[in-house]
Amino acid sequence: MMKSLDINTMKGLANKAEILDLMSDEWVEVAEGIFDDENFSKQNNSKITKAVENWIQLEQRIALKISEEFGEKISFNKSEDERIERGIKELTENSRLLSEFNFSNMSSSLNTSLDLQSRRLFCNVELTLPPIPKSESNDTELQLNFVKEQLDVCKQNDKAAFTKIEPNLYLIIKRKREQTNLTGRLIDFGQLLEESLGSEISSVQISYQVDLGIITTKSKIFVSEYEEYIRNFYKNIIRCLESYL
Repeated sequence: MMKSLDINTMKGLANKAEILDLMSDEWVEVAEGIFDDENFSKQNNSKITKAVENWIQLEQRIALKISEEFGEKISFNKSEDERIERGIKELTENSRLLSEFNFSNMSSSLNTSLDLQSRRLFCNVELTLPPIPKSESNDTELQLNFVKEQLDVCKQNDKAAFTKIEPNLYLIIKRKREQTNLTGRLIDFGQLLEESLGSEISSVQISYQVDLGIITTKSKIFVSEYEEYIRNFYKNIIRCLESYL
């Protein structure tokens, strides 16, 4: 069941996170430990749990900030306890943390993944593709050009902000009857289009991928940087494309 947070509850949770200094010493130790030793996350101990709790608090803080700035109602599919349980499982088994932000007026969710082994952040949202008439033989090209055209509109809305994130924007193309996806950078769109010709596309994800590096181990810097990446992706991509999400 989807859990929607009212603004007062979210403020209380965010204030609680600030009192806890957001990312704790345990978070820093876990972030450093997983990067140095791939088996570190297999130790399901109190430090792992604390790191996950920090992540959930940060999740709620970001939801509050986006809600306050843009008037967007955000919800989570799972309760806080369920998200903590999932977080411990993901961190222990895959050395990563996941979030899913649901928006009241969109069918697509913003899914984020932080891989503490590679120190890379992934922000993904799925674009709804328009139906293509059966008479069209080049439907793949039409669909991908539609995606590119919508992103060009986003760029026109705020060229400076879009240009800043554009080198880290990827398209993930899911193909019917294919076990692997095609993935390529937006700035290499022509090459990606050529590679996809002849495929039957089921969906396209827009992915914002960033190498955070050592920032993951810097408590307050990590919080401010992570929040800014999520905000920029939401503001410059998701809000611009909300009619197609």
